[in-house]
Order: sequence, then structure tokens, then C-alpha cells
Amino acid sequence: MNKGGRFVVFDVDMPSLTENRLFDQEIAGKVSHTILPLCYLASEAKKRGIEFITSDVYLENPTKYQGALVISHMITSVTKKLLDSGAKPLLLISQESPIIAFRFFVLLKKYSAWYPHTMVPEGFRKKVSPKTLFHTLYFPEPYSRDTRVSDNWGQKKFVTMISGNKRVPLTLKRILAGVVSGVFYRELYKERLGVIEYFSGKDFDLYGIGWDKPILGETKQLREAIARSYQGSVDNKIQALAQYKFTFTFENTIAKGYVTEKIFDAMFAGSIPIYLGAPDIVDFVHKGAFIDMRDFKNYDELELYLRMMTKKRYLEYIDATNTYIQSPEYDRFSQEAFAKKILGLIEQR
Repeated sequence: MNKGGRFVVFDVDMPSLTENRLFDQEIAGKVSHTILPLCYLASEAKKRGIEFITSDVYLENPTKYQGALVISHMITSVTKKLLDSGAKPLLLISQESPIIAFRFFVLLKKYSAWYPHTMVPEGFRKKVSPKTLFHTLYFPEPYSRDTRVSDNWGQKKFVTMISGNKRVPLTLKRILAGVVSGVFYRELYKERLGVIEYFSGKDFDLYGIGWDKPILGETKQLREAIARSYQGSVDNKIQALAQYKFTFTFENTIAKGYVTEKIFDAMFAGSIPIYLGAPDIVDFVHKGAFIDMRDFKNYDELELYLRMMTKKRYLEYIDATNTYIQSPEYDRFSQEAFAKKILGLIEQR
């Protein structure tokens, strides 16, 4: 027990990371590298006498952790139980896409009223309750700000994409959520299928899980395209991406301020991102460090641009990437900045 210290319950639906495994870098990193900044946060908190615990640990004996604060990643099956037990709400946060978590974002004003602080993408600033203090979510990254990527021009293959087969069907619930909220978010899973169909057989490699399973709206042409390009899953995303000059980094949906790990994974691997997603991406990432899919009318134009790119032009992208990584604009996305922000909120209480 953390005698004389403070406790923070991190409320998230991840059954495989209960019993405080959520904060174990080795265990959590095997689930997803996107969890590593949370492990870093917990580690930094411990240095200040603040201990992070998972919901199940707290609920086993709430009296043992009297005065504990709650950080909720969206609203889970135990959120109300935590708050009703006496744990004090601190922060509501979401890194999930509004395509997946559509119900959460429709009810964001209601849920955010339960917490003094809310941290979600910039595009949802006006959707939160006036009772909460809004904080822009900068999707935290585990990569060092001291990283310098190299071009390795002559050693790289052409283009790749790492993505799971997770297309989201347009359910009645999603339709109703759109009617209630007045916003229908465009899913970009279909755009990824377009990439596969067009680039398959053209020095394009596809990685990820689930591509051996049926796909919503699958055609014979798409199945054949997947068979030609699919290389299986990857153990280390950075090592895999580093083999390619270019990487398709399409978000799950188009929403203002919704910039996730995808573009950063490619950048830190030294692979130039081909990006589609946040309409305000240039507010977060230097224009010269990525290729904006919106600049091209179709994949024919994009392919011509990629194949005609000179080493000199490629090096300009790499230089811009290195400049960006060491800039204040990227620093907002660093796990260090994330930890500093969260710890500041905790210590204000």
C-alpha cells in the first residue's frame, strides 16, 4: 500500500489488463504500444507519491483507498459503481474514434458533467458540459523527442499499410446517434479497402490482423487483392514500417482534431506518412512532414507522385520530419507532456 500517498483509479474496459497489469510496461506493451504513455504516467506519478490502480483493485476494498481520484477512459460498466463508492471524479478522457464510441460522444455533455475536467479531441470542445473544464487531447506517443530518423533511400521497399480488418457497419444505433447529434462521421475503413484494391500487385504490402477473415462488403476483386498483398501481422510496428518509403496512415474517421498514433508511427519509423483524417491536420503536424491524400484527385495521381519522387525530395520530407519531432508542436503529443498535464490536474485536487 502507498502509505501516506494518493491513489488514482484508472477506469477503462480492458479485461486483459486488470490487477494493475495496465501499468506494467512489458505486459501492456504487448497489447498495444498506445498504452505505453499510460505506463509512463503511472511511473512518474509513483515518484510523487501517487499510485495508479485499476478499477478491479479499487472495488475489492474501496475503504483501503479512501479519497482516491478517478480518471475514466470513456464510461465503462463500473464507472457509476466507482463514483457511487466514494471515489472522486477527476478527468474524463477518450482516445477512441467517434465511429466506434458513437454513443459516448452523443452523450458527451451528460457524461462530462460528472467530471471537473474533460480531455477529448479539439473538435468536441463545444460538445462538453459547461460544468467541466475542457482540455484538448493530444494523443500521447511513447517515442523519444530526441529521435532522428534517417532516409535509407536505396534500402527501402515502396509502400505499405498496417491496419486491422475492423470495418464498422452502419448500424441502426449509429444512424440514430447521427440523428441525435446532427453529425454523421465518415468511416475511413472503406478508403483503406480502396488502397488495397488499387495498390495490390504494385510493390504494396499489407499487414495487420483479421485479413484472412470475411470483410463487410467484400468482392472477389478485393479478396484477390488482399491475397496478393497480405503479409500477416507484425510484432514490431516501427521495424516493419522502417522497411518502406511510404506508409498509408488513414484515421478511422474524419473529425476535427482527431489525430492518433498512426501518422506518428510512420514518422518515427522514417517512412513518409500518406495521411487522411483530421481536416485540421496542419494545426498539429508540419505540412512538409507528410503527404496529404487530399492533394490528389485519385490514386493514379498519388501513385505518379510517389514513383516520380526524387531522393532529394524524399530527403526534404525526412528533414521536415526531424524538425517536427524536435519542435514544440510535436512536444504536445509526447508522453512527457501528457504525464505533466495529468499530474498537474491530480496535484491541484
